[in-house]
Amino acid sequence: MDLKKVKLLREKINQLEYDMSWRMKEEVGCCGITLAQAQILAELGKTKEVCIVNLADALGIDSSTLSRTANRMVEAGLIDRITNCSDRRYVSLTLTDKGHKLYETIENKCNDYYTEIFELVPEEKREQVIESFTLFTEALKAYKEHNE
Repeated sequence: MDLKKVKLLREKINQLEYDMSWRMKEEVGCCGITLAQAQILAELGKTKEVCIVNLADALGIDSSTLSRTANRMVEAGLIDRITNCSDRRYVSLTLTDKGHKLYETIENKCNDYYTEIFELVPEEKREQVIESFTLFTEALKAYKEHNE
């Protein structure tokens, strides 16, 4: 592998991480929630209801960290905990109406943001951008699975 290309890739990824984390903090900061809470809202907005263990896996964090964050979100009225009648250890989470409205607000802001950025990419290159990100995220996932 060409080390110059690897270093260039690292540089571009570092810049992307910086730019994206700054923007995400801006997006969720206006809504009074943390980035971790926004990630939980996003996952619950897509799946409707999910158990804590599966959500922790999807977000790449441990269950106890997720539980603490979820507790704050329950107190804020953003999510509800649902305990399984037959196994009280099995707890799932779902959005409240307030949480769903906040999820929609953040989704709309993010969609607007990405639309503005994507429109700056020449139209004939947009599919290439999507393909490149898809290939790279699949490689990251394969690397993670191989090294767990």
